[in-house]
Amino acid sequence: MKNPRILALYAIYLVFVASGALFVGELFVRFLVPKSLWAFREASYDWQKDPEIGWVNRPGLDESFRADGVHLVHFRTDELGAQRSSTGKSRGSPSLSVAIFGDSTVVGRVVPEEDRLGFQLSHKLAQFYLPNEVRNAGVQGYSTDQEVLLMERLLPHLRPDWAVLMTCENDLGGNESSTAYGWPKPFFTLSDDETLQYHPPSFRDSNPANSLKPGLLQRIALYRYLYPRLQFLRPSRTWQEENLVGRLDLARSDQVAEAANWKLYAALLKRVALIAEKNQCKLVVIQHPSIQEIWMEDLPAEARDRFQQKIRQACQSAGVTFLPLLDEFRKRRTEGPFHLLPSDGHCNAKGYQVTAEVLARHLAEKTIQPTNARVPREVNPSSSQSY
Repeated sequence: MKNPRILALYAIYLVFVASGALFVGELFVRFLVPKSLWAFREASYDWQKDPEIGWVNRPGLDESFRADGVHLVHFRTDELGAQRSSTGKSRGSPSLSVAIFGDSTVVGRVVPEEDRLGFQLSHKLAQFYLPNEVRNAGVQGYSTDQEVLLMERLLPHLRPDWAVLMTCENDLGGNESSTAYGWPKPFFTLSDDETLQYHPPSFRDSNPANSLKPGLLQRIALYRYLYPRLQFLRPSRTWQEENLVGRLDLARSDQVAEAANWKLYAALLKRVALIAEKNQCKLVVIQHPSIQEIWMEDLPAEARDRFQQKIRQACQSAGVTFLPLLDEFRKRRTEGPFHLLPSDGHCNAKGYQVTAEVLARHLAEKTIQPTNARVPREVNPSSSQSY
């Protein structure tokens, strides 16, 4: 049997070596690795638990943070947890009110406030001489089911002329999941007669509130750098988990299109249409344009368009207007990139600008009489027609 004293000294030596390695790694990341690769902010810091929807934006947020570790970004929410922007508002209500629903692809959390979708849409609508108010009610981490429930809650308060719903690839995995990003979430299933059955989030076996505030571990640069990379090494059991974290082939929209439950998605859209009708507002569905769909020309055209085509078909089945964006992005590729490259698939300011232009054109054409419409030269998307 080895001398216990020697074993104790060996253990102390290993702890010392490990501590030294961690200290060196911390210094290396903090001073030599670009902050944009580790100085990110947890989405859950914006959330509060909700027994019906899982989580919602905290109302009355007003804070600044360095989104990439360098540039200061301001983020504000109103009493309903939405971002608000208005242009040309004078006496009384604005002439056009818009509410946008979606996930982080709508929120634009790390993009400067004036460059996000809601603010750019408000500006583009003003170019059509439309005083307006735009409420961006996007919540990070949402899937379509949560967006439906939030619309059901907020539309009676917002009373917009238009409701806009954005879909992206990982919405489809989220729609079939009871948890996302460590948080319980609601989900819907289809009964035999294809009616939606609501299942509330279960907080019994988890306490996600612990992630609402950063702890000591979250302040360590080495941890912040390694954590998202380690997530890609964790084994997952289902394609939905792969899709939610954006891992492997199921981060690609054409693969999602093959695996997803589109009947469930179409049923959710039908519920959205009924909510919009009940609140006397018009509805349009748009799609977040992925990097793959715009740039990966080595893929067959059918594969690059597969996800968009599935959304189009679901919208037709639900009787909902779908506004395609991909053709406009592809036509304007010389103006790109449109995403937060190299590793982030969310839109940058230019991506939100193109989306806002297509959307503003559509809303203006449906709002202004053609004989009275005055269309700015720079806003001329070719794919603004609805299908």
